[in-house]
Amino acid sequence: MKMLSPDFNIRLIAPKRRNVGNPWFKRGTLARAVIDTLRRSAVAMTTREISDLL
Repeated sequence: MKMLSPDFNIRLIAPKRRNVGNPWFKRGTLARAVIDTLRRSAVAMTTREISDLL
């Protein structure tokens, strides 16, 4: 970029932000628990019912 436009300010390009992880659960743990709960269930469940079981 500097070769094509020497007056371009490279510092204006923001660095890529990294996702901050949840300190309580590792990535994918909650989704896996919800899917396992829904598999064991015989009927459809609301989010409140799922959270009460977890």
